[in-house]
Amino acid sequence: MSRIGRSMICFGFFSALTASDVFAQANEKYPIEDRVLEEIIVTAQRREQGLREVPISIAVIDGQEIKNNAILELEDLSAQVPGFTVTEAAIATLIFVRGLGSGINQGFDQSVGMYIDGVYAGRGRQFRSSFLDIERVELLRGPQGILFGKNSIAGAINITTAQPTDELEGYVSARADANHGERNLTAVVSGPLSDTLAGRIAVKTGGFDGWLFNSYTDRDEADVDETMARGSLRWMPNDSLEITGKFEASEYKVKGRTTQITEAGVYGPLYEAYDPAFEDRLNDLKSVGGIGLDYSKTKSHNAALTINYDRNDYTLTSITGYMHYDFLDELDVDFGPIPYLFQTEPQDFDQTSQEFRLISPLNDRFEYVVGVYFDSTDLKTQKVLDGDFGPLGVALPPATRFVGFEQDSSSWAVFGQGTIHLRDNLRMNLGVRYTDERKTASQDLWFADYQTTTPNPELGFFYGLAGLGIEHAYHQRRDENNTSPLLSIQWDSSDSVSWYGSAAKGFKAGGFNAAEVTGDIENFEFENETSTTFELGAKTRFAGGTARIDFAIFRTRFDDLQVSSFEGVSFVVGNAARATSQGIEVEGEYLMTDHFSISGSLTYLDSTYDYFPDANCTIAQKLANDTGEECTQDLSGETTQYAPRFSGNLNLNWETVSGAGHYWLAQLSIYHSEGYYLDEDLDRAEFQGAYQKLGFRVSWTSKNENWTVSLIGKNLTDEVTRNHGSDVPLLDGAHYSTTDRLRSVALQVTRSF
Repeated sequence: MSRIGRSMICFGFFSALTASDVFAQANEKYPIEDRVLEEIIVTAQRREQGLREVPISIAVIDGQEIKNNAILELEDLSAQVPGFTVTEAAIATLIFVRGLGSGINQGFDQSVGMYIDGVYAGRGRQFRSSFLDIERVELLRGPQGILFGKNSIAGAINITTAQPTDELEGYVSARADANHGERNLTAVVSGPLSDTLAGRIAVKTGGFDGWLFNSYTDRDEADVDETMARGSLRWMPNDSLEITGKFEASEYKVKGRTTQITEAGVYGPLYEAYDPAFEDRLNDLKSVGGIGLDYSKTKSHNAALTINYDRNDYTLTSITGYMHYDFLDELDVDFGPIPYLFQTEPQDFDQTSQEFRLISPLNDRFEYVVGVYFDSTDLKTQKVLDGDFGPLGVALPPATRFVGFEQDSSSWAVFGQGTIHLRDNLRMNLGVRYTDERKTASQDLWFADYQTTTPNPELGFFYGLAGLGIEHAYHQRRDENNTSPLLSIQWDSSDSVSWYGSAAKGFKAGGFNAAEVTGDIENFEFENETSTTFELGAKTRFAGGTARIDFAIFRTRFDDLQVSSFEGVSFVVGNAARATSQGIEVEGEYLMTDHFSISGSLTYLDSTYDYFPDANCTIAQKLANDTGEECTQDLSGETTQYAPRFSGNLNLNWETVSGAGHYWLAQLSIYHSEGYYLDEDLDRAEFQGAYQKLGFRVSWTSKNENWTVSLIGKNLTDEVTRNHGSDVPLLDGAHYSTTDRLRSVALQVTRSF
């Protein structure tokens, strides 16, 4: 084991042992009456369990916290969970856990799987969905290939929506922030429809006017409007059978994007010629427009039917899922005011899935979960790129490039995980999953007269010579299978400390490059990637149940890492890299008094490429490369992207009940992150420096709990932070960045019944 690995293990033992002494002393100072931490219930192992019972590093955010703190989407959530990043890049959504995730390519499945009420949702666009009436979100770190499977090689996000209730309840909540024109209205009603039937309806509408001013279009961006609705029914004809069905629909429209040129290079005067107000500093000003204006519209429809049948303490579960979305993105992909590139991208996606699980009763010897899984997906996407290179002084006639991509895939799996109780305080968990997956993909590329669909072979010839795409037509199929095992040991060293150690292998299927334009069929297909993870952790409770510290020490080795390199106008994919992610995660919470509590988390992360000799060059390296050969760099031993060395948060909470019975709450939170690279080539121009985000909430709840009024502040440092960065196509030395939203202070009013 490496020196850092030994150091981390020593740190872990030291944390657990010293925490026991610290909180024992605190217990004497603050006498305990009824103050105890609430038991956190999770379903990370496909059955309801207390957090302490699960040998996995988990971050849990309950629905009340999501509602009270106006956590609107996963991107908001990632700003509060160290080591977890969800960012909306210019043409994709990126999800990283522990410094590892999937790059930008429509052919990639996400390395972090998302599961909504047990149904897999692994496309990047699905991670942009807003939260609506959520019961709980669990972030499971590390490979979750046994019980979740389906490419969850770096982690899994397990989302549970609120379910129909046996008693009538509901609420209406309105939120407004005048600073950016943000507004949200949510309404929920739930209750019995008969003795055996209950229902729940949740709707949400809202949006905001944007926080970056576009001097070219004279408007704030991104201007968002969204509407969501979900209906659920739960039928329980007897004590043994429960059937729950849900259907939800949403529409999400965006004018503009949060992208801006942050380094213009020698092209600054040319940008200024099209927009005299142009400047290339990282701030709340941008200048984007030309051939067309940025616009996006996404529609989605999702349905699920869950059947639970209990007999003799066994539970048989069936989950049938259907997911569909279609979107149209219109993108100014030169990211500035020069009118030379504009892309229209429609995409359509359908998925059906079926899972059957059998869960044994809890006992003192052996418990298990076994099941089978099937799914089928259909993906259709097209990229229509209009190019007019006259403004750049390039002697090419205007043209339109079409890239069409279709992929059908199907997979099936069998899985099982069992727990053997070796002793009263010692358990061993064994798991295995076998997956078989088949993909068939077709792609074609051709050129047409400018802004028409009329093919023009002459344009294909000239643009091919210029390196902007080779006309082709591909049709390929791949079949693969994998067996992923798991072994973990749990040891309760006392009533307050539970240790675990685990070893697991993860797997993410290979596929096809949806952005292939080079005409090289070898660049169309990429292979699967695998991971091996070792983790040691402890979940502790101290001070009579008023305090906890949970920590995990981990080391993950990724082999044949799927990478996507942007090379001016094309993405080249492959399995060129190996990487290791290792570190320590610590979470804690302490009810110091009846009124005051403190919580926080800290992640130390060392995520590096072990082997990456053919990484894409940075712009500066390409400019310095005068050999005429393809430029590559060796990133072996360098950090991966989205991997800050240290990140963490601290939350202070004060609460009290006034003499009149009103409930008051005040919270102060701060999130800190060290710097990290945003792009795979580790270009210094695409580096996000260290930053802090400050937030607060002050709320009042009436005596009968019918009314709650809150003032919520986010990003009070008013600091613009980068979400993603990359090179500007065809402009050597120019870069763009996508940015985080600015300061928000919102008033939220909730009426419950």
